[in-house]
Amino acid sequence: MRHLFLFLVGKGHVQYVLQAEASLLHYQETLNGLVFLLALGSAATLFFAWVGSHWLSKKVLAPIEALCTGAETMSEADLGKRLPMDSPYQEFRRLTQAVNAVLDQFQRGSEVQRTFARSPPMR
Repeated sequence: MRHLFLFLVGKGHVQYVLQAEASLLHYQETLNGLVFLLALGSAATLFFAWVGSHWLSKKVLAPIEALCTGAETMSEADLGKRLPMDSPYQEFRRLTQAVNAVLDQFQRGSEVQRTFARSPPMR
């Protein structure tokens, strides 16, 4: 309860006292409802942020997963095969280009080794 006392002064002394009371129950119910809505809104925001970040990380890291899968499945018989550079992100295209350059060097070294191993011995 809120209490309000108003003293009405007349002729040098208090003649009347005006007293009013108001219930704070409505304000308390409103405040409890606001706390509930804020908690619910915060939980919903955190949930959607978590789902969105999970989706975004999957989308952004899909080219890295494809690059890893392609590199893991390569064998010596596939040395002429190169990884595709179809990522929409420049950084991943540069990474794929670097991996393909390493594969080029490995292929050239392997060809030199095969040529050396096949050449007839010198007399």
